[in-house]
Amino acid sequence: HLLLGTAEILKNSIVAITFLQIPLAILVGAMLRTTIILDAVNPMGRRLIEVGATLLAIAFFAALAIGSFDPLIDAWRIGEYEGEGALRVPTYPVRAVVLIMAILTTLILVWQLFRLLAGKKHTI
Repeated sequence: HLLLGTAEILKNSIVAITFLQIPLAILVGAMLRTTIILDAVNPMGRRLIEVGATLLAIAFFAALAIGSFDPLIDAWRIGEYEGEGALRVPTYPVRAVVLIMAILTTLILVWQLFRLLAGKKHTI
C-alpha cells in the first residue's frame, strides 16, 4: 500500500521543520505578533512588555529543553520507532532536533534579553 507510513513521516517531518525554523525566526524578528498593546504604551511600558515576554519565552524553551532530554536518551537507548510493518520511522532524530533547537532558541533569547536590558533594539 502506497500510504503505509505516510502519517508517521509527515508527523515527524512537520515537528522537525517547525523547530528548525524557530531560532532564526526569533533572531531576525520574523515571529508573528500584534502590536496593539505595544503601540498604546509609552517606551518604558513597551520595554517592560518586551522584557517580560522574553523572560517567559526563555522559561518556556529552557523547560522544553530540560523536559526533552530524558525522552531523547530513552528513545535513543531503546531504538524507539513509530509505525508498524514495513515502514517504521525512528523518533530519536526528531527528539534531538527539538532538544537542540530549544537550547539554541534559549541562548538566542538570553542574548536578546541582554540587548533589551542594554537599551538596544530587540532584534538584529
